[in-house]
Amino acid sequence: MRVLAIPRCSLGRYLVEGVANVFPAVKSARAIGTTAGVRPTLYAYGPGEDALSRDHRVVDHAKDGAPGLFSMIGGKLASYRIFAEQMTDVLVARQKRAAPPCRTHITPLPGGERMVSRRALAERLGIDAIAAARLVYRHGARSELIAERIAERRAEAAVVCACEPVLEAEVRHVIAHEWAATVDDVARRTRLGLGACGGMRCAARCGQIVAEELRLAPREGARQAFRFLARQASTRAVAVGPAQAQQEALGLAALRAELGPVIDESE
Repeated sequence: MRVLAIPRCSLGRYLVEGVANVFPAVKSARAIGTTAGVRPTLYAYGPGEDALSRDHRVVDHAKDGAPGLFSMIGGKLASYRIFAEQMTDVLVARQKRAAPPCRTHITPLPGGERMVSRRALAERLGIDAIAAARLVYRHGARSELIAERIAERRAEAAVVCACEPVLEAEVRHVIAHEWAATVDDVARRTRLGLGACGGMRCAARCGQIVAEELRLAPREGARQAFRFLARQASTRAVAVGPAQAQQEALGLAALRAELGPVIDESE
């Protein structure tokens, strides 16, 4: 796989070497995953990146000859809700519409309206305590909907991803009710395949379930699984050494052979 031949980028190497000052063994540890983001800080001429303001601002471009155009710049993930509220207030004021006060700061997110006992859920469904805890953590009160599926279809209590863990009922629920349409979608919602195994033990089964739920051809589920694993491998490429790169290339080659001709060589 060509992407696994990419050498570690300078940023990945810099981070690994920095952590190795405290945990030397990290240099020989197997990389599970990497993540990166871009912070849209407010620009100022002169100071370094670390000294820039983390504040946010709504910019009205009417002064630039573009009335009705606004930009949301700056901020951090921790301030995204209040930033969205402020932007909404600007738009409501512009349209001169009466609106009730914003309630997003006191309205619970879906599933957050009440607590669900993880222990009671595990005992009622006969599932592992850790699986029940993760189910409640990810879905809150909506975990009860998944529990209902398991009560009606006991086979769906099976664990698809052992690392997180993720149950078959949860996978089917997010496809049927939360618009998940690919293995990647399921992974983003449930963390399937994002644990220690990197998806090698669960992506193919997840692909089967996606194909079943959406009535796709089985080969499409297999393709989705392979694409997910290839993409996950590419995200680790910046942090792996030669030995792990070889192991991952071998693992993907073995999976391609197992899945057979359903995987198009051009993908």
